[in-house]
Amino acid sequence: MSLLDPFKRLFKKEVNDSQAFEELLELAYKETRQNTNYSYEIEVSKMPKTLEVLNTFSDGEKVEMLIYCLSTIPKKDPHQRSYSTKDEEGENGMKANVKRAIFRFFLRKTILFDQEAYLELVQLIRKRHDLLWYGTTFFAFGHLLKQLENLLVVTPNSADKEQLINKTEKIILDIDRYDPKELLKINLKFTNLRKECGLIDSDTQFFFEPNDSFSKEANNELLQLTNAQQVLWAQLLELCQKSNGSKPTKKFETESVKIINELGKDHFKQMIYAFIQKIIAVPDGELVNNTIFYDADPTKTYINSFNATILKGLIWSCAQFHDEKTLQTLYELALRSYKKIPGIGQEATSMGNATVYTLYKSKGLTGIGLLTRLRLKVKHNSTLVIIQKYLMAAAESKGVSMSEIEDFATDSFKLVDGKRLVEIGDYHALIRIIGIGKCELLWIKENGTEQKSVPAIIKSDHADKLKKIKSIQKQIEQTLSAQRDRLDRLFRIDRLISKEHFETYFIQHGLLSYLGKRLIWTAKNGQEEQAIYWYENAWRTIDQQVIDYTTFDQFKLWHPANASTSEVLKWRQFFMKNEIQQPIKQAFREVYILTPAEVNTRTYSNRMAAHILKQHQFVSLARSRNWTVALQGNWDGGDAGIASLLIPEFNLLAQYWTEGIYDMQNVHDNGVLLYVTTDQIRFTDTRTLEPIELIDVPTTVFSEVLRDTDLFVGVASIGNDPNWQDTGQQPGMSTYWQSYSFGDLSEVAKNRKELLANLLPKLKIAAKCSLTDKFLVVTGKLRTYKIHLGSTNILMEPNDQYLCIVQDRSVVKESKVFIPFDGDQGLSVILSKAILLANDDTITDQTILTQINR
Repeated sequence: MSLLDPFKRLFKKEVNDSQAFEELLELAYKETRQNTNYSYEIEVSKMPKTLEVLNTFSDGEKVEMLIYCLSTIPKKDPHQRSYSTKDEEGENGMKANVKRAIFRFFLRKTILFDQEAYLELVQLIRKRHDLLWYGTTFFAFGHLLKQLENLLVVTPNSADKEQLINKTEKIILDIDRYDPKELLKINLKFTNLRKECGLIDSDTQFFFEPNDSFSKEANNELLQLTNAQQVLWAQLLELCQKSNGSKPTKKFETESVKIINELGKDHFKQMIYAFIQKIIAVPDGELVNNTIFYDADPTKTYINSFNATILKGLIWSCAQFHDEKTLQTLYELALRSYKKIPGIGQEATSMGNATVYTLYKSKGLTGIGLLTRLRLKVKHNSTLVIIQKYLMAAAESKGVSMSEIEDFATDSFKLVDGKRLVEIGDYHALIRIIGIGKCELLWIKENGTEQKSVPAIIKSDHADKLKKIKSIQKQIEQTLSAQRDRLDRLFRIDRLISKEHFETYFIQHGLLSYLGKRLIWTAKNGQEEQAIYWYENAWRTIDQQVIDYTTFDQFKLWHPANASTSEVLKWRQFFMKNEIQQPIKQAFREVYILTPAEVNTRTYSNRMAAHILKQHQFVSLARSRNWTVALQGNWDGGDAGIASLLIPEFNLLAQYWTEGIYDMQNVHDNGVLLYVTTDQIRFTDTRTLEPIELIDVPTTVFSEVLRDTDLFVGVASIGNDPNWQDTGQQPGMSTYWQSYSFGDLSEVAKNRKELLANLLPKLKIAAKCSLTDKFLVVTGKLRTYKIHLGSTNILMEPNDQYLCIVQDRSVVKESKVFIPFDGDQGLSVILSKAILLANDDTITDQTILTQINR
């Protein structure tokens, strides 16, 4: 006799159904315990004897078992308190999960329900859905709707069909615990079921799901179109609803192109531009609602995640267009999508990623150029990885390096010597670069006179052209800043450039030449090397001798780490004397040479260790310098405190180790730690994964990595916070703040000291200023002040009383002090504080005066 015979007899109604079900469930429980002690591993497939019985069930018995399992799960489930079966609570919890497993098993099967049994099950799921434990209930309802679909096929009466759909919809939608995407899937399913059953017109058009502010406006525009256009848009949006994955399928590409061709490409682009402008205009923090409905803020104008999926498909559909306006519009959408909201993250990552893919797929190099610009603005690690992947794929497809394709992709904007002249009406508009990220727009009359204000006739008669010119001006400013930052990264890789490439992109290129001719280059010819710079319309040596660059065959950016001290000093004197500002800190660049202590430690440097940094500021800055670093916090894996910089040109990975300060007082509401402490700097060979001795790291690579980490400390250290003493932090932190604020100078601070020695004699306050080992000393009429050259914090004589002054950026702009490079905010702060304190008798700010007069 088979062990299963008693169970088979049970279902011949020899005993009541409840007893039969309970005995079968006990068998399932015993089989489960033989396999596992953990409830989350329960599967019917791992209960062979139970499975044999379940497979003999008729449709009616399956329905009875479904109802019995769900109706007998206890309301107070002890499983929440224990996963183990070694105690009574754990045993009851596992028995409850056995019932859930059998419920899932049958609900996935095709069952021929009668209408009454089906509706009874729906009502029971509605009543006890919180016991199903699917995170959301759509798992259960997805299979339930499949059962409804099968039941509708065998239900001949339209009235019965409508009743089944309406009752199911009412019961399911009465539950409000849904992810928006799941809720909209359910809505769409019911719409399609009604269409299939002939309960609504199959030609009825459905556009964006109408439960957010974006869809209301977008749908209104779609409803203004002709019937034929509405039908095509409905088809396209339905196709876009399936925009899952990281890139479109071939089928999607083919079908979307076909529909867009029928719509007309110009019409499609016009509508897309309008949609994107609506998206960009959504207030910060309200772009895509990824929360469940009962947590959503009803006062905000979210785009729901289902509509975001449709928009993702529409963005993919733009891959067939390569014109400047479309690509620039997509770039602006990417910036908006990747905007980071504190405590939330990027607002619409899926839309942003779709835009990145579309820019990559565009023909030509305009899209790649925009990706290069985007990479320098985005801070999120995973997004940077995606952008980098597409840039590398583009470079590989053309058989060139990443740096080369980024050169190729940089738009010249038809500039000549940093200028572009455009004829409009009776005027010429002159766009002229006047600095990094700065262009001026002038209007030249026929007689040659210039004016800065836009002529009235241009505003009235040429508004569209004026808008386009201002857009070009903005793009030039953005691209110039992005390219400046990109070229600054080249110091890490010691890139060699051929003469032809150098001539094309750094001498003749409309935009890059503005940067190239303001940098020092090392020209090479075999073993011969010569530092050259463009000055007074010719390439010259440090001794101002004109030189023919064409006699050299390779070029690379000059780095002070590879030059003698005397050569570096000559270049610095040249820029100071002629008041030439470099777009990148080059001649005055900090140099970090291996110390004896680092030779002794061999594989690590402690030079930037033992600092306390504000974590958010540190992470943001590190990512802007292309380092990969994750926020540390109170979660699993939240202690991964290594910032990494990949340098593939040398097969190196640089690492800066940090450790979070785990203190409840210093944790953000979202669990992110506010502060980290710094530790070692290491280098690893990416081929062998073995540590590299520091003496074997290329000079410029070592210098640039330490320069980056010094920058992180110099910006993110709590020692730079003038308000720190008033925050009531722990004594250990206060001790560090004091030692950093007025301690030894970093390389950056040493450079500031050298610069100030040259700058001070040119200032009106020169007679009131002097330099000591660590301070700029300013003698005012009320007191004497010592401004630390590193932290920029201030002590007042005679008792070294601390003076807290919060930076006023406007003073820096008004001082107009010449600085031979762009970008040292700390130096600007020191100068602004010095100018303020030298005239301390004119200070009106009571907060400052109270401290001075104390």
